[in-house]
Order: sequence, then structure tokens, then C-alpha cells
Amino acid sequence: MGKQRIRVSRRRALRGLAQSVASVALLVTLPGCSALFSPPSVTIVGVDLVSVGLASGTAEVTLEVANERSGKLDIRGFFYELEVRDGGSTVSPDYGWHRLADGVHGERVVIEGRQVHRVILPVPFEYRALGAALRSFLLSGEVPYRVRGEVTVRSLGSERKVPFRSQGVLRP
Repeated sequence: MGKQRIRVSRRRALRGLAQSVASVALLVTLPGCSALFSPPSVTIVGVDLVSVGLASGTAEVTLEVANERSGKLDIRGFFYELEVRDGGSTVSPDYGWHRLADGVHGERVVIEGRQVHRVILPVPFEYRALGAALRSFLLSGEVPYRVRGEVTVRSLGSERKVPFRSQGVLRP
């Protein structure tokens, strides 16, 4: 009878140990699940001048957001900075950039698996910020621009901020 009690205790101990090992294994692999998360690809496909006023204007930056995953991608919003490069800057590729506008676009977008969706960001700006763009246009007939920011994505029960960066040249 004493031996039977010991076997039961061993079984319970082994079962408890197995549960503990499984719990630790789960806790260790959960952070690894984020490695399974495939962030969206964000690319600028267009910059258009929409309206012009006496002191300011509005541009539209069209982003192409690609969902590389097989499941839905739930985007909760965008934070962005639009910069233009002074055409006279030849020191280095990272020198001569001037902020034209920044903002938050809170539109929710759901993209099905392995699909691409276009998102239009309205970007208001003031003319006083256009000095670098105007210099660049007068010197070369084009305006180098870049947009960088973060896409807020809801995935696996939490929100993630995924950075994006893209650049191009506007030739009016």
C-alpha cells in the first residue's frame, strides 16, 4: 500500500513536471511568435498636388500597402513625415532634407491575405516650408522627396508599430 502511494505521488510529480515544462516551453516560444509576424510592405506610388491656397496647400501621398501574410492584416493608422531635399545639397545622401509636413492618418484599413491596397494620405503643408523644394525645382526641374513613418497594425491580440520609408523624385 505504501508503494502504491509512492507511485501515485510519482505520477503526480511527473504530470506536474510535464505541465511545468510545457508552460515554460510556451512562455519561451511566445516571444518567438513575433518572428512569425510578417510586417506589411509600404511603398510610395505617387505624390500629387491637390489644392493650393494663399498660404498653404494639400498634397496627396499614395501608399501601396502589401500584405505578405496569408491572413488578414488590420491596419489601425499611419504616422508619417514628408521631407523634400534641397537641390543644392551634394554633401551626402542624408544631408539637405527638410520637413515639409507630418501627421497622423487614423483610417482603419483591412487587407486580405496576399493582397495590395492603396491608401491615400492627405498631407497639408505651408508654403514657408516649401523653400527647399522650390530651390530644388529651380536648380534641376525636380523635387526629391521621402516619406517615413509607422503603420499601426493589430496582430495576435496586440498592436505593433511597423516603420516604413520610401523615397522618389517628383517631376512636375
